[in-house]
Amino acid sequence: MFVAESKAASVSVKQGELNGIISKLAHHGYEGMIHSMIRAACSIAGVDASQLDRESVLVGRRYIYDESGRLLMGDVFFHGDSFFILDETKGKLRATEVRHCAATSALDAFCQAVTTASKVVIDGRRLRGMSLDWIEEKPDFGAFDRMYGPPRKVDPLESIPPDYTEEEADKYVALIDDDNRNLLITLAQARGKALSVDADSEARGKGVPQLLSSGIIRREYLVKCRKDQHLIVSIDDRDQLDAGVGDIFHCATCGRLFREEIVEQIYVLSEFGRRLLSGSRWMMIWITELLRRFGLVAEQIRWSGSAGDDEIDIMTDLQGTKVFFELKDRDFDLGDAYPFAFRVARYGGDWGIIVTTGRVAAEVKSFLKESPREFGNVRFETIEGGKSIPSQLPDVLMKISEFNIRRLVYPITEYTGFNLAPYVNAWMKRVGEAYKGKHPSLIGRTA
Repeated sequence: MFVAESKAASVSVKQGELNGIISKLAHHGYEGMIHSMIRAACSIAGVDASQLDRESVLVGRRYIYDESGRLLMGDVFFHGDSFFILDETKGKLRATEVRHCAATSALDAFCQAVTTASKVVIDGRRLRGMSLDWIEEKPDFGAFDRMYGPPRKVDPLESIPPDYTEEEADKYVALIDDDNRNLLITLAQARGKALSVDADSEARGKGVPQLLSSGIIRREYLVKCRKDQHLIVSIDDRDQLDAGVGDIFHCATCGRLFREEIVEQIYVLSEFGRRLLSGSRWMMIWITELLRRFGLVAEQIRWSGSAGDDEIDIMTDLQGTKVFFELKDRDFDLGDAYPFAFRVARYGGDWGIIVTTGRVAAEVKSFLKESPREFGNVRFETIEGGKSIPSQLPDVLMKISEFNIRRLVYPITEYTGFNLAPYVNAWMKRVGEAYKGKHPSLIGRTA
């Protein structure tokens, strides 16, 4: 997944000064792509690039001007496994780095190079009234949207931060296995009654030790009268039958000691297990843990976004893009698709992600691909098949992050007329392949 980070310094420059800073950055290993292109073209034409009217060369559809009315143009710098954008906005120099989330940030080094270049280029008397302290700020992903009108009006959602215990985060993995989960669903449907050990299939039996050790299920022992089979009592601890109540109490019907009666071992869904299954809570924990593993921080993730009867399972802010998740521990059909798509559009989602342990119906995929106009520009993705979710989710996050990076650089294309998209796409493909399978939580850890 690609991320962007920005820092700004209170330095107001004119176009000539910004050009000089960009030129000086080449001495530090940062070649401005657009300015280098102009210089190369001027060299071929045998003209002085500094005398060239850039507005006559870069004819974009939208312009950004400084106080003198001239086009104030920054540049893009591809450098190793990062690329940087340097521009001037609202009286500040802004530096933005784009990198893979598993790569080490190089933004501070770039800002230091800009500081050094600025001290050489900008007149000292002007510079004294400015500050070259670089302060973090959010990257401006919204510039693309502002070009095409005011933000859309959306209904508000109430939500909560992810709320689960360390024990839940450690034990939910037992439910990823379909056989384990089916056994638990059967227990849950028994409404507190138990499932006989003898009734277990061989496949279910394999998961029982894991479920027991996780505390998701527990054993109970039913003491039944040998005379008429009625249930006398249920006991949690078998030892109590052999050396405890089993040697003290008698059946009121047949008079035998409890330990002499029929004892049947059963499995019971624990309160802990019932809580994990309730509302597919285990799945919310699972997806949250995966999102954090793949580069999101806790503050970017919200649970149970609600307004009236509408609810969104998980919401994330992925670099200014709202991503809504719908989680289903079963097949996802057309009756699920329309309500989810409507909620995503109504509450301002940019992407709607369906995650199901089952299958997504073919008609759902067709519906989402040709979603009605009322859903606006919302994009949808589907992730299906329990055990494949961890491998599919990072690909979807990568797709969203690549879309965001294109939004970040598109305004440069708009005001210069120079299409950066093919270069940015090729760079993301190269870096994405180099870091494939690497995530922040895995850095520095040996396999």
